[in-house]
Amino acid sequence: MSTNLFKLLVLDIHWKYAPPPISGFTFIRSKLFLNTLGISFHSPISNKGVKTDNLIYLVSRYNKSMENPALICNREDDCAILFARAPVPGRVKTRFLPHLTPVQSSELHLACVKDALAMLATTLPNAAQWLFWSEQTEINLPLPGGFRTAIQVGVNLGERMANAFQRAFSSGARNVVLFGSDSPTLPPDLAAQAFAALDHSDLVLGPTEDGGYYLIGSRRFDPQIFSGVGWSTPRAFEQTLANARRLNFSVSLLDRWYDLDEWKDIERLLTLRCQGETQPENIEKFLKQLELQQNV
Repeated sequence: MSTNLFKLLVLDIHWKYAPPPISGFTFIRSKLFLNTLGISFHSPISNKGVKTDNLIYLVSRYNKSMENPALICNREDDCAILFARAPVPGRVKTRFLPHLTPVQSSELHLACVKDALAMLATTLPNAAQWLFWSEQTEINLPLPGGFRTAIQVGVNLGERMANAFQRAFSSGARNVVLFGSDSPTLPPDLAAQAFAALDHSDLVLGPTEDGGYYLIGSRRFDPQIFSGVGWSTPRAFEQTLANARRLNFSVSLLDRWYDLDEWKDIERLLTLRCQGETQPENIEKFLKQLELQQNV
């Protein structure tokens, strides 16, 4: 590492605790700090002729690089984001009551999240991988692959997804796909197809049988895509698609799949198990435990 590069790195560390000069005092303090590094305040420090008086501004901009916690991927990365509610009993999978207790519903939700994480980690190893919780949670969930966690921001689902898209694209992402955690049995091929579709389409949607969608992906974004959408209604997919067409987005549609939202969906999985169809690992464990409890 060159001496000047080392000095720049030290200066960057300093700048995390000393913001860009906005007053005479800060300006003088910055000059003194540069002098302690042996850098003349008016001398060039690179072969491109960048001067240290310009460096004050450049360093403040540099802090928007990958060391900035707001950035979630490298430039030109694909970015896969799993959206999930925090597994709080009584606040997740409430449509399963009274067939399941609040604790069982929370356990089912967590099983869905774990299986979705495992599938995405295996299917999309080259993508930046994120789990966006709906709120802070104390659960210590082992994360597979390269998954990291963040918190959703926004009043409703549309705002939360819009903020996630904008954060990823602001980080330099090439393509971004948001996955829901209610479809733990989603075939891996559909997750891979979502990114492939963005090679030739602006938007990709994976519709669910109940009128929603299990994923939405984009290579460019406009928050109006979520304008007026009725979340958790049978028209969410239809309204989002209409918005996309109004915005002149080219759209690819994936095969329809199903969410795990109601008791009839559990009955469906139990029937499939009886027919010999293996379910994802954590859903399988949940179903076995449920059968044992029902047989007691």
